[in-house]
Amino acid sequence: MTSVGAQPAPDEAEVTVIGPGYGESVIMHLGSGSWVIVDSCCDRDGEPGALTYLRQLDVDAESQVVMVVATHWHDDHIRGLAKIVETCRRAVFCCSGAFLERELLMAIAAFEGNEPGRIGSGARELYSVFSGLENDERVPKPALADRRILRIDRAEIWALSPDDARFRDFLRTVGGL
Repeated sequence: MTSVGAQPAPDEAEVTVIGPGYGESVIMHLGSGSWVIVDSCCDRDGEPGALTYLRQLDVDAESQVVMVVATHWHDDHIRGLAKIVETCRRAVFCCSGAFLERELLMAIAAFEGNEPGRIGSGARELYSVFSGLENDERVPKPALADRRILRIDRAEIWALSPDDARFRDFLRTVGGL
C-alpha cells in the first residue's frame, strides 16, 4: 500500500478525490504510470488541484496523464480544465457526446465574450478547452451510455451516461438558447 504523498507502485491502482470546498476532481492511477483526471477544481492560487497533486508526486502530467474527462460543465467541476488539457498533451479529452454536437459548440462560440452571465463561466471554460484542442489538432472522444472510453492493461473505464433520452433533452435545451 502506498503512503500518503508517494506515487503508487506500478501495479497499484489509486483513486484520489480532491476539492477545496467548492468543486472536486478525481485523479486515478491505472497502473504502469498511467493517470486519468476526471473533472477539475482549482486551489486557492487558481491552479488546478489535480496538477498540483500530480506535481507533488513527481508525476509528469504531460506524458503520464492518458485521459482527461469532463463529466459536466458546472463551474465546480470544470474550473481550470483548459489548463489541465493544455498541460496533459498526451491525454485524450473525453466528455459527453452532447458537448460535441455542432449546435452546442456553435452556441458556446456565439456566447463567448458576448453575454458573460447568460450561460456561465463553465461555457467559457469549455470554449477554451475546445479551442486548445482544435489548435493542437486533438480530437475529443465522446462518452455515451454503456460505452468503454478507455482500456489500459487490465483497467477499463466505462461511460454510464448520458442515456439517449437525456442526450435528446440536452440538445433541445441548447436549441432554446
